[in-house]
Amino acid sequence: MTRKELAQKVLDLETKNMALEGLVAIQQVVQEMVHPQDLERVMQVCLAEVKQMGMDICSMALHLMLNVDQRLIKTFRFSTNGTLSIEESRRATQLTQCWKTGQSTIQADMGANEYRNRIRDRFGGLMIRSFMDVPFSQGVISVQSLAPDPFIEADKEILVRVSGILSAGI
Repeated sequence: MTRKELAQKVLDLETKNMALEGLVAIQQVVQEMVHPQDLERVMQVCLAEVKQMGMDICSMALHLMLNVDQRLIKTFRFSTNGTLSIEESRRATQLTQCWKTGQSTIQADMGANEYRNRIRDRFGGLMIRSFMDVPFSQGVISVQSLAPDPFIEADKEILVRVSGILSAGI
């Protein structure tokens, strides 16, 4: 094995270890949940740990399915500046479809100004350029980014593992 190959192997192992440590931290805070209001702490830890794992995100949202037939969800959104917003029972066709099909969605570089303006209003003025949605047993977990195309397959795998932890804990 060459020095370069060895260095790459060490880097890969360090990256994997950092991801596992982050997942353990998320799992611990989920296990400590007692009341619904503890969800705020869970999402703060999820956002911090996912960013630590290398995802270029500015906010994370948890969309809980209230009534799939009517496409009603309740959204808990946390941004890196610490703000929490809760949208009570909004209609969400795309998120409901993601949950029903079990298929993750990645939207990169949203270019339509009208659509981006609606997104900006929902995100307190942030110009969201990309997002990724991953379904889990009670809804959909989403991450949003200011970058045009920040997500790679490894990011989706991390979010799938986070959604598994949330499924087990919630």
